Amino acid sequence: MKKKFLCVALSAMMLLPAVPIHAKQNTTINKTFITLPKKNSYTLKIKGTKKKVKWSSSKKKVVAVTKSGKVIAKKSGTAYITAKVNGQTLKCEVSVRSHKSITNKLWDAYDWQCEDIWNNGYCDIYHYIEDGTDSCGNKLNIDKTISDLNKNYKKRNSWNKFVYSVQGKHYSKFKKTWEKLDAETVRLKNILDKNGTPTPKSNYYFPYQKYSNYI
Repeated sequence: MKKKFLCVALSAMMLLPAVPIHAKQNTTINKTFITLPKKNSYTLKIKGTKKKVKWSSSKKKVVAVTKSGKVIAKKSGTAYITAKVNGQTLKCEVSVRSHKSITNKLWDAYDWQCEDIWNNGYCDIYHYIEDGTDSCGNKLNIDKTISDLNKNYKKRNSWNKFVYSVQGKHYSKFKKTWEKLDAETVRLKNILDKNGTPTPKSNYYFPYQKYSNYI
């Protein structure tokens, strides 16, 4: 009897119209950190809703924001832009710097990438595999070279955070080159991590190319 009742109940459930279940829409802001040169602007966007957004700035003298989410950099400093929508509060940190200050820091990032990672890391490792020396033909301590490379590689996330935060057409070429180089930086590092310490004049696979090839 119980089995019969269960079958009838299941049949009834199968005949009921399906009720759609809507997942809660995830509302997000397109940037959580940006760096702007003074007197420049950037428009923040909210994804996942078409409802009206209420924008505000924590320091209007540093950064202003319009009703459409356009952020206007006024003077050097840091401020937070807040967007309120759908009962959510979303924030973006805005760092306003002079063009000179941004350029200098981008050069610091370039020096890290070019010198610490490529010239003193990948370039020397490549020549060590080929000839058993560094790129200048001198004796190379491969363990120390890889140790220094690992130490310097840890700075990658912080440099990426800054470089990708910089907004403005003036910096777009630098960012495109950086993106290409960063992908190759990761690829070569993964090869070293996977295959271990290389040996001189071996068949160790290390597809290094000159830094200048990517610029």
